[in-house]
Amino acid sequence: MKLAQFFLLLLVILFSLETVSANEKQKLNFQQLELELSTSKPNILLLEPIQITVTLKNKLGEAIMPMAKPELGDSDVALKIFSNDKKLKLPQLSNSIAALVSYEEIPTSEKQLQYRIIPRSEAFLSTGEYSLQLVFYKGKERLISNLLTINIVEPLGIDKQVFDQLKALPNFISLLDTPGVSEEANLKAILEKLIVDFPQSVYSPYIIFNLAEIDFSLGNYSAATIKLAKLTDKDDFPFADMILQRLEEIYSSNEDSFMADYYQEKLNKIRLRNNVIMLL
Repeated sequence: MKLAQFFLLLLVILFSLETVSANEKQKLNFQQLELELSTSKPNILLLEPIQITVTLKNKLGEAIMPMAKPELGDSDVALKIFSNDKKLKLPQLSNSIAALVSYEEIPTSEKQLQYRIIPRSEAFLSTGEYSLQLVFYKGKERLISNLLTINIVEPLGIDKQVFDQLKALPNFISLLDTPGVSEEANLKAILEKLIVDFPQSVYSPYIIFNLAEIDFSLGNYSAATIKLAKLTDKDDFPFADMILQRLEEIYSSNEDSFMADYYQEKLNKIRLRNNVIMLL
């Protein structure tokens, strides 16, 4: 009897040690990590979606975490924007980053993670220089990113002509970074005319994607497919994975397994790079 009690006690101790170890492994070790913000396009037109890459890596070349999920709450993350000596905090964006990082399964050997985020345009409605900084909090510890500087510039030439017409439309602020923002028939006709009149504009691919999203939401899958196909060769397009996802959904609904598998495979390749786009 005593032997059985001994083994039972031993099992309880081992389980407790394993639980403590697991809880310790859940914590991000800020002293070993680096947090970096970057963008491939520092000069951005007014209303143009801004793609920012968040990179989290272990500067010792080791795994970021021994276990799968870091636990970050809403108050543990802050993305700050500085402009003209003013400091802004974007709670919605910060919360979304915390939710994404905490949700995603992290392989035990992963040494670097990347997240692509697209802040909404209302934070950048004036031309000028903006600086962004991301901060992770853990008690009194801070993991602070570099200061990323971007320039919002006035559109010129054909881009200005498109911009001036976009400004006159309803919901123009969210028109390009929140695709499918409106399904008004009149708006759809105006946007379609813009891409015919100004196909070379920087704004045109975003307008095409917006129209494709509207078509998709209305069940006009053939029209959506034609528009999306025009954008599939743009690997650096901020909404590249959404394009592939839409095409996979359309072909799946049409029971075209060959094309659905083709776009699913391309989508999986993007996700394997740990790149996740968020509309915030």
